Amino acid sequence: MDSENKLPEKKQARPSVAFFNGVLLGALLGAGSFFFLGTKRGKKSREQILKKGKKVLKQLEGIIDELSEKKEVMLEKGGEIKEEIQDKVGVLHKQVQVQEKKIRQTLNEVNKDLNQLKKGVVHEAAKIHKHFFKQKGKNLKK
Repeated sequence: MDSENKLPEKKQARPSVAFFNGVLLGALLGAGSFFFLGTKRGKKSREQILKKGKKVLKQLEGIIDELSEKKEVMLEKGGEIKEEIQDKVGVLHKQVQVQEKKIRQTLNEVNKDLNQLKKGVVHEAAKIHKHFFKQKGKNLKK
């Protein structure tokens, strides 16, 4: 219950601060409006501010136009670079596929050669075995 009592006290303090801030802001805006609209010096200041504002706006428009043109040029160049890279990647991909095919063919040939060599070694081993361990086709066991 104590926490319930504290919350309303904080809420009551904030509206008075907000009200004070609103009054202060209104007074500043009113004084500024009176100065710029109601006095000769304010009118001159307003005219100077408007002149400078228009000048700055024209400069900003020029900058925006220039940036817009540069953006278009950069987008075009980016597109060209992208296409160039895609073309090069495609060529490289084809080259890799060709090399992969050659490697597979070479491996198949090496595998065939190894199989033939294996058959030859087995055949020769059988001949050696027959010659050294058999006599007249019979084992040399005693």
